[in-house]
Amino acid sequence: MKKQLTIIIGLLLSSSITVHAQVAQKLRELGMENIRTIETGGTTVAAFEDNVYRGTYRGVGKAIIAGMEGMGNGNLELVALDGNGIPQLSISLPDTLIAGYKSGEISLKEVYERMEMSYDTDRPMGLLKGSTGVINRSAWKADIVLYPEVSLENSTFDKLYSYRVNLSPAVEMDLWKGAKATAQVVFPIATNMKGEYKKIRPGVMTISQEIRFRNNFLARIVAGNFTNHRIGAQAEVKYRTGNGRVELGAQIGTTGYSAITDDGWVYRYPSTNQCSRERFALCTAIQYSTRPTGRKIFVWRLWAERRLHTPLRRVCRRSVCHVCGRRS
Repeated sequence: MKKQLTIIIGLLLSSSITVHAQVAQKLRELGMENIRTIETGGTTVAAFEDNVYRGTYRGVGKAIIAGMEGMGNGNLELVALDGNGIPQLSISLPDTLIAGYKSGEISLKEVYERMEMSYDTDRPMGLLKGSTGVINRSAWKADIVLYPEVSLENSTFDKLYSYRVNLSPAVEMDLWKGAKATAQVVFPIATNMKGEYKKIRPGVMTISQEIRFRNNFLARIVAGNFTNHRIGAQAEVKYRTGNGRVELGAQIGTTGYSAITDDGWVYRYPSTNQCSRERFALCTAIQYSTRPTGRKIFVWRLWAERRLHTPLRRVCRRSVCHVCGRRS
């Protein structure tokens, strides 16, 4: 009797391990990264990061299908990660929904309509702390991304004033959790402009760190060389409710001038006798949508900017209140 009980318990344990291992295998076959799975209380919890499907929703949809195909029985909860392991979205699929889809009684469209989504990921990520490890880590993996750039500008309707065609490859590498480095080089292909526009020059060269706190608070800081001849740093913090209807955020940053000239790489802060663009900026925003489905969206944006320089001889202030509505 004891031997039979031991065999039954062993079969049950191996079955539960097989379920979340199958889900992990299905996600791995899609090319997902930072995969973590665990089975607890009749629910299989799986986290994944999509670096294959560049369309956000397409990758999540593929993961939902793969997760349901890997399930034998029980509920499934998926956590979509972004930014090298930062949780963004939780998706819950009950066992009845999975069984109906696998039997053909429920279409994929109905699955999308009936599954539950939330931005509150504290609970599932807490459960995943007991998982055995991370499958297919994204840390220290580099992606080579090619950015074509075309710029056309004219002062009259009958004459083209300036044009620029560039090819800007970039190396984007995930470092540790939430950290990313980007290094870009701009190769001019065709232009009628002079100076730096005819030279091979650095593009976006930044390092960023994203952190997710409890209760849906997120923070991000980025520093380096940006576009439009700007170099500096920016910090951002935001909060959003679990249903995604309300989001509050603020940004603060400081930049200087950066450009490639005949004398080399020139960097300087703007002069102190004039208001300098984006030297110091503070931006706040409030967003509210009546329905997460997108059928009705009403957005309130409160935006304020403070531009300062040192010494504080002059301060430029600007504030904007923007209200918009959309119904589809």
